[in-house]
Formats: sequence, C-alpha cells, structure tokens
Amino acid sequence: MLSPNNRNKLISLLEHKNYQTAGDSFVIFPDDTDTMARIIKTANRFGIKIVVIGSGSTFDESFRHSENSVFLSTRRVNSVVYVDKTNMFAEFQAGCIWKTEFGKLTSEGITFPLNIGSIGDKRTFGGIFSSLKNDSCVTNFFTGIEFITADGTLIRYGSRTLKNVAGYDLIKFMAGSMGKFGVITSLTLRLFPSEDGSCKTVEIKDISAQNYRIPEGRIYKNLILELDPNGVFQTD
Repeated sequence: MLSPNNRNKLISLLEHKNYQTAGDSFVIFPDDTDTMARIIKTANRFGIKIVVIGSGSTFDESFRHSENSVFLSTRRVNSVVYVDKTNMFAEFQAGCIWKTEFGKLTSEGITFPLNIGSIGDKRTFGGIFSSLKNDSCVTNFFTGIEFITADGTLIRYGSRTLKNVAGYDLIKFMAGSMGKFGVITSLTLRLFPSEDGSCKTVEIKDISAQNYRIPEGRIYKNLILELDPNGVFQTD
C-alpha cells in the first residue's frame, strides 16, 4: 500500500483528478510526458516503485505489487506524432490504440507485419512493444523509441532509418522489457503498402514474451545499471 504521504506527493504533480484507487492499489494517468517525468523522478527520490501499464487490458490480475508502489498508465499519452505516407514511417505515442490507428491506415492501403485481427481492441502501442520477444522479426520494423528513465530523463533513440550506428540496439533491448527499465512514451515504425501483398503478417500471440530475457554482454549490463540503478520499475 502506498503511504498517504507519498500518495499526496504524486497527486500534487497531477492536474485534475488523473488518478484512481482500487482496493490498496493506486493508479495514475499522466496527460503528458513532462508530468510523467516528474512523477518518475519523485518516485525515484522517495523509493516508490512504479508498475507501468498501458490500458491494462492484458495485465495479469494475479500480480502482487510491492507495499510502496503505484501503477502508472500511459493511456492518456496518446497522440499521433506524424504519419509520413511518402517515406512510409510513422510515430505514435505509447498510449495510442493499435487497432484504432492501424484500422485507419489499413483503409488507406498501409499495413504493418502484425495481424490486426489478432490484437485486442484496447492494446496500446507501448503495451504491445513492451511485450514483444526482443528477437522477433517484428522488432526490426520499430526504428525509433522515446522513453523516460528512472531519474526522469527523456531519451530518444533511432529515427526514420533502419541503420543502427550506435554500437548496440537499444530498441531490441527495450522490446519485451515489460516496463522494466523505463516508461516508453513514443515509437517510430516502418510502414508497408498493403496492396502488393509483400508484407507477411504474424499473430501477436506468436511473438509475445512471457518474461523479459536480458540480452547478454557487457554493454547491456551497463545499460541496466544506468537506466534504473535503484530498481524503481517493478515487473514481478
């Protein structure tokens, strides 16, 4: 259970009543990334654990959060940043609903290698990406990511390109991480024309991870220490 003192610290950062209680659980719904960053920074400072959720449509109800923890939902951070139909790239904030946005794009002859019919009506972009197997073929078509680390820093990585020039692939590192190392705020995707039938789709259940598997190697171990050294983000 979150202490009243810590709860009030978080509520003071929110505009309106962007929170709700359910039993001993406390869920907050920031409206923008700046507010989200302040909440995460405050949680890090006062030892509050954060459990990241999207719409909560696939959240395991058997999950038992720690005593001093809060659920943070990205569902109100849900703007379409851009859709570039010429170069076939798009950026969506994490709270956008996948089926809604790709339902619109499908009607315009644009698709992505995920079978839209296999995706639940409330699944968000951030929630889907956070639950993908990090070695699945689909992760190759996420080319950019924006996320907030445990100290409240907003990081942008990647762009409208398929090249990886940084020496490591932070996108594959974050894919399937279940919110373990930061709160994903937006994703850049490569788009495909549906008319030529060249884009083969896969079922969401076939590329979803049950648990996060940490990539091996010194670089990734260092990333873990840098992104969340105090273990703010709780996933199990």
